[in-house]
Amino acid sequence: MSNKLEKFLEWTVAIVSVPLIVLNLLGGIISFIWLAILGEWSTILYGSLYIIFGSWLVGIFLIPGMIFMIPIVFFEKKKNTAGLAISGFMNLFYVFAVIAGSSYLIYLNITDNLTNVHLLPLLIWSYSVAISPWTYMASKEERSSTGFDGTLVTLYFTEIGLVIASVLIACGLDLSKSFTIFSVIMVIPLLMATYMVVVYMEKEKENLELSHEEDIGTKNVCSKCNSENIEEAKYCKSCGAEIDNN
Repeated sequence: MSNKLEKFLEWTVAIVSVPLIVLNLLGGIISFIWLAILGEWSTILYGSLYIIFGSWLVGIFLIPGMIFMIPIVFFEKKKNTAGLAISGFMNLFYVFAVIAGSSYLIYLNITDNLTNVHLLPLLIWSYSVAISPWTYMASKEERSSTGFDGTLVTLYFTEIGLVIASVLIACGLDLSKSFTIFSVIMVIPLLMATYMVVVYMEKEKENLELSHEEDIGTKNVCSKCNSENIEEAKYCKSCGAEIDNN
């Protein structure tokens, strides 16, 4: 199942990478110039300020979510898969709620005076502004040791979701309904990340059991009391009986 998921991720990334890279690199610049020609200087100013300070602002809103790190650390130490999955799910759910909420407010403010003339540049500018803090934070975050880079996957689905929401808005769908669909799309990386946590914990348990079995195999077991002793032991540490090392 994990192999199928990895292949799905690879194909998803491959399909969306090229247009998203072009949009991320050129979208902000093109929409900036376009809006400047149209005289939308206040929109440019507010968007530029958010691009500069957005990562700091959303970082403040992410602080309350750190409370979920307490059960995450606890269940990870206890090797409790169910507890870790639930607490990890709640932590990611909070992060995704901040992503959806902040993106919605950006679109709401920038597209407030949406007209046919300003439609395309405002939507592209909204996308570029909304995605900027998450792109920056993802670039600064260390890659995951689980083999599943949840940060990059979340960023990809955020970008995909915002593009779809923008297209729906351009087609005349209400902003709130468009972001309802965006929220549904964000459930995908949420479930994927939770699933991969479970897979990772199960592998960790298997590795721990194998390591324990190997450790036992290198120890001498007393034939009298079945106590484990170090490999070089000549007498049992528990009952004192002589140990046959042959």
